[in-house]
Amino acid sequence: MIKKLVSAAIGAGLVLATVVPAFAVGGNLCANQTTGASSFNVCTRTVDKFKGLELKNFGTIYHSLNATSNSGNNTANNNTGNSTTGGGSVTTGNLTHDTTKLASLNTVNATINQTDTATDEQGLNDSTGDSSNNTVTFTTTKNITVNVTNNGTVNQTAYSTANSGNNSANSNTLGGSVTTGDVAHTVSIISVLNDLILNITQ
Repeated sequence: MIKKLVSAAIGAGLVLATVVPAFAVGGNLCANQTTGASSFNVCTRTVDKFKGLELKNFGTIYHSLNATSNSGNNTANNNTGNSTTGGGSVTTGNLTHDTTKLASLNTVNATINQTDTATDEQGLNDSTGDSSNNTVTFTTTKNITVNVTNNGTVNQTAYSTANSGNNSANSNTLGGSVTTGDVAHTVSIISVLNDLILNITQ
């Protein structure tokens, strides 16, 4: 009778050993450890990550530019001699005028990062029983939502005036001369509006 009781107790212990459950160890570790013989163990981890970014930009830029270059309005009047003997003579150099207007509005460079090595999931099957079936499964879902609203107005006005005229060489006895140089005007207008650079790492 005593032998039968001992045998029954040992048999119950073996049954319990085959159903030791899998469990998660330490925040990001999914593990099947110290499992029983011929047991079936599953550790499943599901992670959902979500990040949202909402950008709203509104603005107006008004630019006005006036550029004037003048080498004119010269006079060589009422001279007795000529340019060689001391008469009236006017000579002006060249004029170069470069104007650049740059307007930038609602420009964004944003970064969204959903990677985090500190919380990467880890799986472990350790000290598993004979003929046991041990499975670790991870399911990670990452979602990013970006809403961008840009409303901008850029008004740029440039006025450019170049003058090398309105010169006079009048009432000279032996002649007078006015020589003006070349005039070069360059106006560049650059507008950058609603420029978005979005860097996403998952």
